[in-house]
Amino acid sequence: MAERYPTLAKAIDWAAVVAGFVVSFVIAVLLGLIVSAVGISLGSVTSTIIVFISLLCGGWFAGYMAPANGVLHGLLVAALSIVVSSIVAAAALAGATLLVPGAAVGAVGPGALFIVFIIQLIGGAIGGYIGELTSARPAVRT
Repeated sequence: MAERYPTLAKAIDWAAVVAGFVVSFVIAVLLGLIVSAVGISLGSVTSTIIVFISLLCGGWFAGYMAPANGVLHGLLVAALSIVVSSIVAAAALAGATLLVPGAAVGAVGPGALFIVFIIQLIGGAIGGYIGELTSARPAVRT
């Protein structure tokens, strides 16, 4: 007999989440290089816009690739991005030398950091929603 209430873990396509994270990272690096080449300084506002756009694209890719729950997959792309960037920032603050493009570490207050995290989650969720809408596959509801 089929499960009546499937678990959340079965509704997540981790390959789509990781692929969305990779797409997001590549787009963030490319946008950072383009902005730097044009001569615009990578301030906090510019970096936040770049991160939002990259997570929008990564969330879209994850939502497009996942069979269902595009918003959840977009949120997971953003959450994975937050975790990885936090690890990179902690390692950089500890004095480790990492060659990660676009990983700028600065003194940021907790309020600003919270707002940036919320912006990242919103970007991933919107991207996942759009990805689910534009997917050619019929949605499989779990």
